Amino acid sequence: MIRARATFLSRPVATNKEDGTKRSMLQPFINGGSLDESIVERHEIEAIPLDCNANDNIILYQQSFEQKGMIRVNLAEYLKQHFVSCQDREGDGKQDDDSGIRSAASDFLRSDQGQSLLLARFAQSTVSKSSQQQWHIRPTHVTHRTVPPDGMSLVHIDYPQTTSLGQLTSEWWRKWEPLLSDLGNSPEQLERRFVLVGVVTLWVFLPQDRNDQLQDHPLLVADTSTLSHENDTTTYQVVGSKTTRHSVGVFYNPSMKWYHATSPNMTWGDAWLFDTQKNPHVSVNLMDNLDFRRQSCEVRCLILQKRKVEDPS
Repeated sequence: MIRARATFLSRPVATNKEDGTKRSMLQPFINGGSLDESIVERHEIEAIPLDCNANDNIILYQQSFEQKGMIRVNLAEYLKQHFVSCQDREGDGKQDDDSGIRSAASDFLRSDQGQSLLLARFAQSTVSKSSQQQWHIRPTHVTHRTVPPDGMSLVHIDYPQTTSLGQLTSEWWRKWEPLLSDLGNSPEQLERRFVLVGVVTLWVFLPQDRNDQLQDHPLLVADTSTLSHENDTTTYQVVGSKTTRHSVGVFYNPSMKWYHATSPNMTWGDAWLFDTQKNPHVSVNLMDNLDFRRQSCEVRCLILQKRKVEDPS
């Protein structure tokens, strides 16, 4: 078990003067990604190991992803096929070609293992298993991280689950256009042609030394079935110099069940797979080990299904 302190948004309330009832207030904008200490609070959370393994019981493995929205997978085989390595971007300034990590993520999600997991999780979003063959899996957002980071790490969900395909792609169109232009030449056209089945994240441990194990700053992921998205989350705006995007903050709820994937310790290519729109997650500091620099890569993948008839609106 892991115990660590995590940063949540404060749960502000307003009291109705007429009946004394209380309601949650929307959080202020987070400008440029910076966090105001006055709107956050820290709580100790406990995380237990996510020990479900496909080699032990494939049905339980699929059910774990279906119910919790997360599972541990291994991408080493796919990463090696696409010659993916990890450069210390903050150290030597080298920039890896992200096409390799996108291809590895795509190949995994199209494999028998990946397809069975996606179908288990998103079966309610598709008509039949045959329609799964029409899914378009597009790895879009790629972020490389070397931690410990500067500033605090906030418990969050990457994308609001109420976000439409058009709204999501419009917020990221400047970066995603080259990756999606063969499906549509604008967010509006994509919305008319496709349904957003879901979005999944592959969070991959990629140390420079492939013999290294994850010693500190693990990612903790919450079981999505143990929180109320209506009461425990709030959508906020991240206002940048050129764009405004939406993310989801999480209020502390002691009923939330947290998991870690470090038992056994993660090695090169080990990864979390979780629901980008539903699973809260956060990186935590366990040992204050300033010598250990965790290197990881996060890939968010859109799962799209072509509409039978293009929406004229």
